Amino acid sequence: MVVTTGRRARQGPTAGGGADGGGPGRTPELLVLLCSSGAAVAAVAQPFVLGRTLDLLLRDGHAGHWPALSAALLVGEMLLDSLTSLFTVRCTAGWTAAIRSRAFAGLLGAVPDRAREHTPGDVGTRLTLNAADAGGVPAARAALTASLVTPVGALAALAVVDVWVAVCVLAGLPALALVLRAFARDTGASVAAYQRTQSQIASRLLEALEGTATIAAAGTGARERARVLAPLGELAALGRHMWALHGRALGRSGVLVPLLVLAATAVGACASRRAP
Repeated sequence: MVVTTGRRARQGPTAGGGADGGGPGRTPELLVLLCSSGAAVAAVAQPFVLGRTLDLLLRDGHAGHWPALSAALLVGEMLLDSLTSLFTVRCTAGWTAAIRSRAFAGLLGAVPDRAREHTPGDVGTRLTLNAADAGGVPAARAALTASLVTPVGALAALAVVDVWVAVCVLAGLPALALVLRAFARDTGASVAAYQRTQSQIASRLLEALEGTATIAAAGTGARERARVLAPLGELAALGRHMWALHGRALGRSGVLVPLLVLAATAVGACASRRAP
C-alpha cells in the first residue's frame, strides 16, 4: 500500500507466516480447498448413487449397501460444507489480520514524503474495508478451484448419457464466458471509482474531527458538514451504477441460460427419436 524504505523492506516478512510475517500460511487455504472439493465430489456422486438405490429398490425390493452409501454421501456433503464455511472464515480472518499488520508496519516505516501522498481517509479505508476484501482472496481462490469439480463432473455425466447434448452445452459456454468477462471488466472500474469516492469522504471526515474545536469556535459546523458530505451524491450514483451492472449481468445470463437449456433439450429429444 505504501512504499517503505529499503531497510524496512529487507527486514520485512519472513517465510514463517503469521500476522507479522507473510500471513497465516497455506494450510487454511488448503483445508478450504480439500473440504470444498470433497463436498463437490459428494454432490456430483449423489445423483448416480441415489438413482442406483431407487432402481434396486423398485426392481428387487432391497438395495444392499447402496442406501447406506446414499446416506453417507448426504451427511458427508453437509459436514464438508460446514467445515468449508469454518475454514473459510478462519482463512479470511488470518489473512486480513496479516495484511493490516503489514500495511500498518509499512506505513510507520515509510519515508514521510512518500507516505504524505496517502490521505488519512485513504489509509483508513485501505486498512479496514480494502484489507478485509483482500483477506478473502485466498479462500475465494481455493473455493473457485473446487467449484470447477461440479460443472466438469456434471458435463462428464451428461456426455455419458448423451454426447450430443454435452456438445451443445459446450458450444454455449463461450457466450456465457463473454457475459462474465464483460461483467468483471465493468464492475472492476466501478468498484475502483466507488472506493476512491469513499476515501474522499473518510478523509474529509477525519480532517473535520481533527479540527472539531476550531469548527465549534468559528461556528462553521453546517459548512463542514456540507463539505464532508459533498461527494455523497457521487457515491450514491456509483452505487446505483454497480447495481445496474449486476442487474444487466443477471438479465443477460437469465436469457442465455434458458436458451442453452432449451437447445440442449431439443438436441436430446432429436437424438432420442433417431435412436432405434
